[in-house]
Amino acid sequence: MATASTTPFGATRVVSLKMPRSGEVHSMSVSGRFPITGMVQQWDGARWTPLPFAHLRFFWRTKGSTVWHDDGQDVFTRKDGTIRASTGVIPGTWSLRAHVLAEPSGTLASTSAAVTTTLTDKVRFSEARAWRSHVNQPTQVTGEMTDYIAGLTFASLRGREVRLYYRRKGTKTWHFYKTTTLRAAKVGNEWFAFNNLKRGKGYYFRVVFPAQGFFLGATSRTLPVRAY
Repeated sequence: MATASTTPFGATRVVSLKMPRSGEVHSMSVSGRFPITGMVQQWDGARWTPLPFAHLRFFWRTKGSTVWHDDGQDVFTRKDGTIRASTGVIPGTWSLRAHVLAEPSGTLASTSAAVTTTLTDKVRFSEARAWRSHVNQPTQVTGEMTDYIAGLTFASLRGREVRLYYRRKGTKTWHFYKTTTLRAAKVGNEWFAFNNLKRGKGYYFRVVFPAQGFFLGATSRTLPVRAY
């Protein structure tokens, strides 16, 4: 604990800085912003008191990085010295710290300890189908995926893995068939295609997106083979 003999007048400290420790990006923030709370105090020569209207900046960095990035917004504490703010939502594991800016009034700068969160990203199949252009032609399984949910999108799925499974009608066991990666479309969602499949009539298919990085896993509905 700092004392009057060791603490300069006007010194500041971020007593607390809090944000949710984990969550899913869409459910955590309908507005696309992430809630931050805390408290800032200043040394008045005798004791620490809440610092109203302190000028703050937030800095963030992703796990594994040594570089802190400015969030780009000016934040001010409330009349009681509390922080009630928000910052951008970042999928994955990342840390945040608050920096109190020095002021001509005598307020001195300080930086908080870092707080860390891990956010996952839910994905979905926006389209998936198993089809043949003719009854005697090979089967194709195609579709699209996205993390666009509740009006929000946070990351591209391009290059991520999807796996194809099949089962024969009348059975319950799914068998792994093959793997491909998601490709970026010029317009719209990332897409996948499993071409020239030998199994057609008498089979069902299912596409699985395994959990990868901060993306959660997802499974398509069961796909009967349709002729178009």
